[in-house]
Amino acid sequence: MVVPRYPALNNTIGGVLTLSRGCHIDRAKCRNRERETEAALHGKPAARSSRSAVVADFNGDGRLDIVTNNFNDRPYFFANQFPKKNYVEFRLTGTRSNRDAIGAVIRLWAGKTVMVRQVNPAGGYLAQSSRTAHFGLGDHNSVDSVVIRWPRGLMQTVKNPPINTLHQIKEPAQ
Repeated sequence: MVVPRYPALNNTIGGVLTLSRGCHIDRAKCRNRERETEAALHGKPAARSSRSAVVADFNGDGRLDIVTNNFNDRPYFFANQFPKKNYVEFRLTGTRSNRDAIGAVIRLWAGKTVMVRQVNPAGGYLAQSSRTAHFGLGDHNSVDSVVIRWPRGLMQTVKNPPINTLHQIKEPAQ
């Protein structure tokens, strides 16, 4: 099941990572966005003081984006424009464990590759990353299995989950 998450944000220029300062709301305030982004991408120093960063797939394209919380400035949205690769995401909901499944461990097997994620939405000052566990699969075209260890210790296995989608998984009752 594909679940819409956030409104689409279209803040791209020719580069692979773009900086948005609210351009999806008011284009007039963003005349220098392209120059700032290019300067940042080419290693020129930029006078910024960021207090935290959060990572999530804000536009639902399977690539993780970044938002930074800046001191005396607006938050910056960095849209991930690297070439698309395969991925799979899991959003867990606890029923007997905590509702947000904080502490759940997800192990994924794709061929000989094993990946592990823990649901931990830690963030920084005035920020919190997504509770969605994102697995970048690169060129893997399938996932063999996923094993979830819920916070209360229950193990759940998902065989051959479809890739390039977000899976909503609810903790089993037993």
